[in-house]
Amino acid sequence: EVECQKQADEANAIKESCEADLAEAIPALEGAVKALNSLSKADIFEVKMMKKPPGAVKLVMETICIMMSVKPEKIKDPDGGNK
Repeated sequence: EVECQKQADEANAIKESCEADLAEAIPALEGAVKALNSLSKADIFEVKMMKKPPGAVKLVMETICIMMSVKPEKIKDPDGGNK
């Protein structure tokens, strides 16, 4: 019985830690979704027209693709190989 109580206390501590982390993460997620929903077609077109977008733009676009479940398309690399 003592061992069971010890395990229950440990499980509750983990649960509380997870809930605290989740409470901290949810506002950031909601902000990201709000920002994503504010994108216009013109914003997407501007990014598409960049020949070599900056690293931060690539990172954001990769993140958006993951969030929207968009699979990457392999294209022929002009320097040889695949992208």
